[in-house]
Amino acid sequence: MNGDGLPADRVTIAVKISTFNTRGGSPRRGWLVYSVDLNTEDSTWLAFIDEGRGIADLREAFPRAVEVCTVAVSVSEYKAAKALTS
Repeated sequence: MNGDGLPADRVTIAVKISTFNTRGGSPRRGWLVYSVDLNTEDSTWLAFIDEGRGIADLREAFPRAVEVCTVAVSVSEYKAAKALTS
């Protein structure tokens, strides 16, 4: 098992997404977290972690996650990703 409770042949990756701030100035940033099989490259969606204004919960929830990239998305794409956890 790895540090995120997954089998040793899987890795946890986090893709950071960001878009324009809300009208009130709050940031819209977060991570899409996936488990990836190192043998087959198949992935499983695990969670969306909202960054919000404070310190992100990514490291607390997935301490061994590797942030692989940051992607700029539209507001509607961000809202759709965030809705995955609702």
